[in-house]
Amino acid sequence: MPAKSLILLGLLAAVSTAAGECDWVFDEFQCKDGSKCIAGYERCNGHRDCPDGSDEVRCLRALPSVALPANASVTARVQLGEEHKHIQLYLCGAQHCSLMELFGEGDDGFLRYWSYTNCTRRGRSCDAPTYRRDGDYLHFEEGELVLEVQHRPGQLAVWRLGRPDDEAVVAVGADYARLRVRPYNWATDMPVQFTVSRFKKGAACTNQGE
Repeated sequence: MPAKSLILLGLLAAVSTAAGECDWVFDEFQCKDGSKCIAGYERCNGHRDCPDGSDEVRCLRALPSVALPANASVTARVQLGEEHKHIQLYLCGAQHCSLMELFGEGDDGFLRYWSYTNCTRRGRSCDAPTYRRDGDYLHFEEGELVLEVQHRPGQLAVWRLGRPDDEAVVAVGADYARLRVRPYNWATDMPVQFTVSRFKKGAACTNQGE
């Protein structure tokens, strides 16, 4: 009898997954055809994990983005969900990007982050971290997180609103001029609203990619 029960539970789980019910406890992304659920961090990783390939569709266009040339600043209001885990910011050029991954806040009240350079445009393959501020940390609280982002010549700087003393920085290329923001675990979309605070004449702001 117990063996039959286990078989029945397995069949029910398979039917549930086929019907499109992903395991949100593990923060999964549902393939468009409903045939499979994958880990959210596997979405847009350059490999086709869904049978229908829906996890690799519109990977750049679906991300909130804004034009951010050198000497420009922008405020990003990020609507962070518990399932998103970390926040990733990419400043990109025609071929490559620099990545800053914000993990949370440490016991000392300062950001914990890693920064990377020479990433692919999708940002899933980079050189080894150029800087790491490690240590224990708590994830950012669910809800709105306001970030100030500044593109200085040769450098991208990010800090939380009201905390200019706590910068995260990464080196950037000369042609890098578009900022993209994505959740580490892209099981669901993470809305971001951009407000330009200082911009070169003629630059434009958008919530969608190129």
